[in-house]
Amino acid sequence: MKKMKNCNKIFAFMLLLMIYGSLMSATIRVSPTTFLIQNVPIGEECNISEKYGYKIKISRISFRTLFYMQPSKPSDIGTSVTGFEDIIDENFFYTKPETIQVTPDSMSSAEMYINFPDDRSLYNRHFLLGVDVSEVARQVRGTLAIGAYLILRIETEPNSEAVPVLDSEGLLFVPSVVEFETLAVNDTVYGNVKLFAAESVWCELYRLDPSSAVAEKTILLSVGHARVPEGLVSFPDSVQATPEGTSFEIRVALSERLLRSRMEEIIIAKIPEGKKIFFRVKLKRIKRSQKR
Repeated sequence: MKKMKNCNKIFAFMLLLMIYGSLMSATIRVSPTTFLIQNVPIGEECNISEKYGYKIKISRISFRTLFYMQPSKPSDIGTSVTGFEDIIDENFFYTKPETIQVTPDSMSSAEMYINFPDDRSLYNRHFLLGVDVSEVARQVRGTLAIGAYLILRIETEPNSEAVPVLDSEGLLFVPSVVEFETLAVNDTVYGNVKLFAAESVWCELYRLDPSSAVAEKTILLSVGHARVPEGLVSFPDSVQATPEGTSFEIRVALSERLLRSRMEEIIIAKIPEGKKIFFRVKLKRIKRSQKR
């Protein structure tokens, strides 16, 4: 509940900044202000704007103004999101250009980038990153600073062979995504996932309730996917996570055609102290041209 309150505070904060911006006849646009990027590569530069379509755009400025983009760890301002952790180094993120010069009656933009180092422990991770878009202070009495705060949910590449390096409270699914493609009626398929922990601990497993506040505001569905009907994906009720990784089985049994071409189940692990992590099960319906 505390996490949701923190999340609501930042949403209110972003809304307030947008109101301030409108009062100054200025617009800072990134739509939406909080978004999810998935399958982010490890060991190479990723152009977020090119791959996912998000840019920082600033317009409707009545005076020549310079803006800068400063990445940060959301926990520094008390923000957290279920299933996500602070990015290890906020400087993995940057923009091109580093600052945005905006002149009256014009629109300027910056592309966003992220570059994770070649480190196998960074696969299968769910990171949270904040980006503060701020006006460089103007020495004019009575002016109101214009700005915005963005929240990025970053899911790195899934990799079933990666061995995580965890801190004392670390918990991780490997891989973070299990995909079943070309599913047809009456198919039954199986997959395996490992659950790692820095210290052995029993975890409760359950599906994310699609009507819950967590599903609506924190753990977002993959773009283009619908929720899987309850009971279609089977898994254990609990698993003991270990430093070596404990393997468990996922079962998908179809008695009829998938309702949508792409569907998704989100499975959460919760430890007694309350920490939660998740992984995704993605299902893809067989195309009519591929029927056996």
